[in-house]
Amino acid sequence: MIQNNNNGLLQKPLGSGFGASSTANDVINGIDLKGKIAIVTGASTGIGLETLKTLSNAGATVVAGVRNIDKAKNNLQNRPNVEIEQLDLMDANSINNFTQKFLDSKRPLDLLINNAGIMFVPLRRNDRGIESQLATNYLAVFQLTANLWSALKAAGNARVLNISSQGHQFAPFDFEDPNFEKRDYDSLSAYGQSKTAINLFTFELDNRAKDFGAEGVDTIAHHTAIINGRTIAVLGTSLDVVYPKSNKDLFKIIKANHLAISQFETNHPILKSNFPQRNRTMALISEATFIIEATEISGTRYQGWEALRLGRALYILENVVRNTKWAREKIQYGAVVLTNKMLERAIEDMPYSTSKFDYEF
Repeated sequence: MIQNNNNGLLQKPLGSGFGASSTANDVINGIDLKGKIAIVTGASTGIGLETLKTLSNAGATVVAGVRNIDKAKNNLQNRPNVEIEQLDLMDANSINNFTQKFLDSKRPLDLLINNAGIMFVPLRRNDRGIESQLATNYLAVFQLTANLWSALKAAGNARVLNISSQGHQFAPFDFEDPNFEKRDYDSLSAYGQSKTAINLFTFELDNRAKDFGAEGVDTIAHHTAIINGRTIAVLGTSLDVVYPKSNKDLFKIIKANHLAISQFETNHPILKSNFPQRNRTMALISEATFIIEATEISGTRYQGWEALRLGRALYILENVVRNTKWAREKIQYGAVVLTNKMLERAIEDMPYSTSKFDYEF
């Protein structure tokens, strides 16, 4: 039986330590964003303005995309590290001009916060005939994110934040008449479908971004091992390549004090197919594989199947089993479901080196 979300009742806290009463300053306390670049839309008032202030105070350079330049200059005067740029989300040309100017600066983009939006407005259409809430709250976000994709990838570990609300419950997306050309206009329904659209886009963006964002080194896992023990970095590139570039310092540490290995010869191109091969190799040199975070398209699934083929232990965190079809299939072939409590114990007991198998390549 397929469960629905029952208006959020099935959602669980992330365990971040923050809640409804937490402020932006609470969340960012102690975080240094010097050298980071962020874009915030609708940054001259409201939530956007407070977001900009918080990021700026933490040292980030913030590009404010705003409709009203004069209002922005007045509200942002004497604010350090801020660039104010014209951006009208109802105008596709304005979006193109804004993003092209940023791309021309040749800078990576670490954080894109799609904050700007409108709600409960009379019927208006942009110059392409698209209803205004759909155009502003969804299609503009899609265009802005797509245009800036290369800059986001160049950052190496970028984040995209799309602002939604419970308003998505007001209406599903009407694929037959999204612009209210055949039905009477209802502002609440128009707002609801725009939020439904942005939620669906965000979910799929997360899936596709993880696929494109496959990296030669799992940064978080290796930093943990560097502090607590020994690590072997199995690269999805040749040893002469640093990918992504943001891992340059991490590579130096691993190569100097730990072990980096690769099955790819020097000058081998960076190909999407490299990473499934890399994942299979990781299963080969591991006594056990723990999968604690993954999506339907994660390369980790290749490592899991290879571990099972080799007769090695495979543990999959319960959240992954619940959310991915391939993980549930692996359980049928001998993988073990790992609860969060079991994971804590496993990490405590996990040895830092292996010696059980002889490895052949």
